Amino acid sequence: MATSPSSTQSRELQYQTSYDGSAFDQPTRAVVEAIATLEDVSPLELDPLYNYVDPDALNLLFTDREEAPTGPTVEFVVEGWLVQADAAGTVSVYTE
Repeated sequence: MATSPSSTQSRELQYQTSYDGSAFDQPTRAVVEAIATLEDVSPLELDPLYNYVDPDALNLLFTDREEAPTGPTVEFVVEGWLVQADAAGTVSVYTE
């Protein structure tokens, strides 16, 4: 589910983490760990991420980036949380 770039302006930031974009530190890992932390459950207890967003596309968009940390920002809802991932390597989770 895509939302407008201003959708986080009226939302409260609940959690923020980062990833480096390498093959071992991808945005999908950061998203799953952030949601699991907020839900206070093991990542294995969450619904699969592919129920909400294409994990391969998300990783491809932000992994092994050699350019400056500018570029797209992607927003989607996971388990009732609004998730924002950006090219700078930041994953932010807001109340939905």
